[in-house]
Amino acid sequence: MTDINVISLRPNIDIIATYLDDVDLNLLLLKDDKSSEKILLDSGTAELAPRIAELIGIPKSIYISHAHYDHAGGAEFFAKNGARIYASRITSLLLENETSAIESFFPNYYRGYFDSKYAETFAQEVLRLSSIHLDIISISTKNIKENKVRVLDAPGHVSGMQVYLIDNVLFSSDAIQGDGIKGTKTTNAIPQISSFNHYFHTVNYIIRLSPEIIVPGHNYGPANSRIIE
Repeated sequence: MTDINVISLRPNIDIIATYLDDVDLNLLLLKDDKSSEKILLDSGTAELAPRIAELIGIPKSIYISHAHYDHAGGAEFFAKNGARIYASRITSLLLENETSAIESFFPNYYRGYFDSKYAETFAQEVLRLSSIHLDIISISTKNIKENKVRVLDAPGHVSGMQVYLIDNVLFSSDAIQGDGIKGTKTTNAIPQISSFNHYFHTVNYIIRLSPEIIVPGHNYGPANSRIIE
């Protein structure tokens, strides 16, 4: 069974640290000082969501950074249990139907590099783990009143990507990627960057923001041991 750990980063911010196959997977939990309401940044996978809920309960709101199933797949579970789901308009559109949900994670131009049977099997697995047909509240780049979450557009990894800034802590999700899959010296076999121009613009933008802490969606330290870069 996959471990899920809650790590306190600030009095009002916890890291939900877990795994996705051979890589670490991070979510961020924001707690309101004046109430028991919580906001979760990214939802984990469909399979992880019920176990995350056992640890933290059902948050009032879920912010989805982008449409990939390891970050948005749990949204359906949380929505059915009363959470409000927020994402960019593009992410909302990518999660409208089966075709766009698969295409956002495993686009057609990747599939030619794989055996056709494997490609189809993997595409169906992506669909199984995705959340689609959701009632998503679209958010644009603006300050959100709940827990002072600042929403920032961060395209490059995939269209519709957003990151979140809270008290000078940046949850970058997959807007920044790097090395570090367990048991290997390097990774990035498929870097999953939809636009290199947008990706490098986003990296430069994040550098200019100068956050005190960056919490990535996946840890990229060489030892891959819960390193927060």
